[in-house]
Amino acid sequence: MADCGCRLPEPLHAVFDTAARSGIPDTAVHRAAHQAILRSFASSARPPSPAELADTVGADQEQRAGVLAELARNDVTGLDTTGAIRLADPFSTQPTAHRVRISGGATPWAMCAVDALGIPAMLRTDAVIESADPRTGAAVMVEAAARARAGDTYPARWQPRHAVVLAGARPVTGPAASVCCETVNFFADREGAEEWSRRNPEVTYTVLDQEQAVRLGIRTFGTLLGTP
Repeated sequence: MADCGCRLPEPLHAVFDTAARSGIPDTAVHRAAHQAILRSFASSARPPSPAELADTVGADQEQRAGVLAELARNDVTGLDTTGAIRLADPFSTQPTAHRVRISGGATPWAMCAVDALGIPAMLRTDAVIESADPRTGAAVMVEAAARARAGDTYPARWQPRHAVVLAGARPVTGPAASVCCETVNFFADREGAEEWSRRNPEVTYTVLDQEQAVRLGIRTFGTLLGTP
């Protein structure tokens, strides 16, 4: 499912394949809750409130808590110590290196560079992704014309024009946030990505060109809201 015309580090296959399959139990209530969470982030940059979720899921407080816990166990969402939603891949409630200005929507944080590229595909709308090269701090921007999506790609304008995505994974086990979210980043160019990798030898990585990165974002998130 995560095939993008490149060879990803093995831990990333599991992470992106789980996201692409949505990783949720195949029940109407879990699907409804998951999609309500994603749509809330897209429209307001925050997860739904308990009352908003109740309107969608139609369950009592104990049942809603159980649904959220099950989504978290399947690495679809992440909860804080109070049981509140703190992330729902590809979105984060906390600041990250990647912001996505959704056309006609909100400006949420994305968990990683591939997640950011997948958001406009998931919503089938244009967006501007703003990030920074973690090595130099140089701005990286992608103007995603996802309304013109054709199959597994969409037109995009990258600045700088030689920007790439480094898809890396740390040698740990656990949720995606621990394995790779901080090591899947935009870089201003391939040379900078390779230099960063040399300074972080514990990270297993692949450098994705622009087309590969867009395709991976689409394959991972493009159908989570049922968009063909």
